[in-house]
Amino acid sequence: MKSNLFFYILKKINNYEKLNTYLDVFKVQHCPITGNPLHRLPKWQQSKFQILQFYIINGLLNDEQKEHIWDLFNKAQKIYLGFVKFVFLYKFKKASVFEMNKDLFYNSLDKFPENQKITILHQNKKYIFRLTDLMQCWKKQLTNSEDLFPSVQDLKNPYTNISFDISTLYNIYFKIFFSSFQIPFLIQEFFYLNFNKFHFLIKFSVILKNIAIINYVDSGATAHELSEDITKMFDEYYEGERVLDFFITEKKTKEIIKTVKKYLQLYYLIEYSRNAKIIRISKKVLKVEINIFIKRHISFFKLFFMNKKVFFKIENGKTFKNIVNKIILY
Repeated sequence: MKSNLFFYILKKINNYEKLNTYLDVFKVQHCPITGNPLHRLPKWQQSKFQILQFYIINGLLNDEQKEHIWDLFNKAQKIYLGFVKFVFLYKFKKASVFEMNKDLFYNSLDKFPENQKITILHQNKKYIFRLTDLMQCWKKQLTNSEDLFPSVQDLKNPYTNISFDISTLYNIYFKIFFSSFQIPFLIQEFFYLNFNKFHFLIKFSVILKNIAIINYVDSGATAHELSEDITKMFDEYYEGERVLDFFITEKKTKEIIKTVKKYLQLYYLIEYSRNAKIIRISKKVLKVEINIFIKRHISFFKLFFMNKKVFFKIENGKTFKNIVNKIILY
């Protein structure tokens, strides 16, 4: 429909008798990449820009004809975009506002300045979001994983669970860009790749894999699987006598997993990461810290795990979170 409108405008503004001949070229020439006629090409190759590239700029026209086509194309594009903008403004003005004046954490949106909020037209309704909420949702979708494997997802409207289109993604990105917020690294790189999930997954497969490994402890594995891996981890990296029968019989498995979760994340990085440097650093950190942990609590394991006021902290003041974040560059 949009393509038909563009070519309708193109014909209306044209005074050159041979334009229809040029347009007929589209129907008889073959794509230099696939060799297929235009009507058999996939949709992404039937756009006006692909047609212009394949059949006009790289076609058999002389310089004068190409220059004329360029001029017509630019004029038609300007008029077409004017119509598009007019239609959008009309729809935006007529659309009703979604009745939710709170952010995703139920804070009133009135508390925040306008440069920290964005109004999005989606499915013929206007939604107001905090930019920080959308940034967190977007980051979560880009780092989504299934078990130990990355699975990049579309950014969706939190209220309808319907994906935003690419134009909305650009609007969100530039709203963040011109705000006082710093654009998260992965969102910035996603923008550089024109929001192409396939290319993004390929380029950042190693980083996304490491994030999937980190997330696996919290959401991917069952308590039984984690408890077995805890036993394996201590058997492999604790240098003293075996003292881990307690882990097998302890009923409060979830509390144990929570206590040693950060160790387990490093253990999974060692086992499944594709980055040799990450594996080397993780081994070094885990081997030292696991032995300190066991020696410190060997005489009162049970008391340690049942005391909710005790919080584990890594030696030399650095938290595991900082180490893991530094390792995966996330």
